[in-house]
Amino acid sequence: MVFEHPCIYDETNATIWVALQALIDTFEQHFASRSYAPELSGLHFGLTRLQRGLRLRVNGYSQKVMAYVREIVDEFSTFVLDAALFESQRKLLIRRLKNWIVDCEDHIPYLAARTVMFGTLTREQAMAAAEKLSVDDVRKVRTFLFNPRGDDEMKFYALFTGNLPPNAVHECVQYIGDKFHLRRGNGNTSDDDGSVAFYNKHKSLMAEQKFLPLPDQQSIEYRYTFSKLQHRNVVLPARDVHIYAEKCISADEDNEGVVVMYQMSDEPVCFGDNKRGIGIMCYVLKQIMCEPFYDALRTKQQLGYDVSVNYETVRNIPYMKFTIISSQFNPHYAALQILKFINDTFYNEYVLDILMQNECEKFKEKIDILVQSNKIETSTLSARHGLYWDEIFTYNSFEFDSKQREIERLQSFTFEEFKLFYEQSLLCKNEQTKCAILQVWRQAGVDDGDDDEEEDEEDGDADDEKDENTSETGVAAVDPDIESVNELKQRITNDLKLNVNIREIKDIRQWQNDLCMLKSYI
Repeated sequence: MVFEHPCIYDETNATIWVALQALIDTFEQHFASRSYAPELSGLHFGLTRLQRGLRLRVNGYSQKVMAYVREIVDEFSTFVLDAALFESQRKLLIRRLKNWIVDCEDHIPYLAARTVMFGTLTREQAMAAAEKLSVDDVRKVRTFLFNPRGDDEMKFYALFTGNLPPNAVHECVQYIGDKFHLRRGNGNTSDDDGSVAFYNKHKSLMAEQKFLPLPDQQSIEYRYTFSKLQHRNVVLPARDVHIYAEKCISADEDNEGVVVMYQMSDEPVCFGDNKRGIGIMCYVLKQIMCEPFYDALRTKQQLGYDVSVNYETVRNIPYMKFTIISSQFNPHYAALQILKFINDTFYNEYVLDILMQNECEKFKEKIDILVQSNKIETSTLSARHGLYWDEIFTYNSFEFDSKQREIERLQSFTFEEFKLFYEQSLLCKNEQTKCAILQVWRQAGVDDGDDDEEEDEEDGDADDEKDENTSETGVAAVDPDIESVNELKQRITNDLKLNVNIREIKDIRQWQNDLCMLKSYI
């Protein structure tokens, strides 16, 4: 279940962001001794800070699950915030934030999220807020949760799955609603945020029995009201490729990395308003590309130790991410090789040749494998729980039969559709792609000064060579052929025969202010 409040979501307020995390950490330490009580054997709980609020997850085989939920909520709302315990958890939080994105492999996804999500909190903002955090700030966040101001801003989402008596579920939900002063939407009043429409849709789907069957189990889905929060993704500009670079946090980090990220659509991935099923199309694309990408750039060219293709959604908008993390080749050279693979190697060797052979035999084999895999994914209660939760909370679509629809879409997916989707979404020559190159460079070498003039003189030639191989980001460029963004653009023009406008991003927030934004899909 998730408790959502706009004040908690406000990522421009770093104090609230870290205060909620400190509240969770402090309560978990406070409740630790109780959670190991013999009568609670087999029961487990977890509290997590989400972008939209606070998530509580309780699971176990015991029939005391519902009572345990009540106990946790009651204790969480009333436990005394001990100053000494809070201070120890605040210091641990600061330590975690300092180590948050020290490694290149952690820095890359952090940078990608900041680029496409407007107003994302930065590591520096979170650390500054944690340094100044007080126990009163934590109390204020708890007040937002348990003492709303009567403006119906608090939202509650819950999913109960398993062999649970319906009356026990309803009693638990009623208790939580009373505890948080929540009002259940009954579908009889108007609501500008669409809550009534969603609630009616929920009831109609229940009547049509569109939930996936749970053999020998009872599944109860219960939801109060629906989100009013506003979320914004930037719309990456078509035709132009924007590039942004940051240095690693740690001076000891020897790796550098790049992710070439494509925004695949301005539409959400769910099927409701998108009959093409953009999500399943991206899923197929990722599954087909990942092995050739790894083979070409990792096995054959040995460009880095982490070479991968991923399909991800950010606030329901689909993205393809091509990543290389390496200690041998700089991000400019790695980005060039990624673009070369997408626009040349894979397209000419696979799309126009290998996948078309024998009446698209390999393509059809891959589709068959994905169909069987998707059928297996919903064979367990845990998998169905995840599916239902995505439809209720993540997508707000209530398409509980989405897995069957995905399978049907897979079975009808043709090679011609795949080829057209690839050409429109990934090939730069079509001038429809929405692409950004995000780089993480290791820090520049430290000047040793004149303590050893003789050594400096002997190494003079080496220093001159190092200066020549220094990129405009101020860090060592391993590949001397690509030392700047301008040279990268020239190599793209010469090697790939593409006329691409590459524009550098100096400040992410200012760059985002000049772009269009997508409306909320959450």
